[in-house]
Amino acid sequence: FRSVRDYCVSHAILFTELNQEQNADMLITKNGREAAIIIYSKQSGMRQFKISKKVPTYIVFIDEETKEQFVRNLDLSFTQASNVLKMAIQYGYVKLVSIENLDQIVL
Repeated sequence: FRSVRDYCVSHAILFTELNQEQNADMLITKNGREAAIIIYSKQSGMRQFKISKKVPTYIVFIDEETKEQFVRNLDLSFTQASNVLKMAIQYGYVKLVSIENLDQIVL
């Protein structure tokens, strides 16, 4: 959370505090555009969230290795929820980003 917060401050992006939103860990806003941030943790996973065509969702990982492991596990899963998430990623509604690449968060 701290890294995402610092990124937002340095790029003049408004943000909510952690866990203030029902469907995201935080919401970010710049120039009237919003995005939802979901923080992934190896220990606790991630919170459930709604996929939206209007508000992109970024799942943020602590590092590239954790992100790649998540993608591998997702590829091996065939539950309804994982299939929906795969489609949302494919259509660009959900984007996967590591802390090392926060510049991929585009509003």
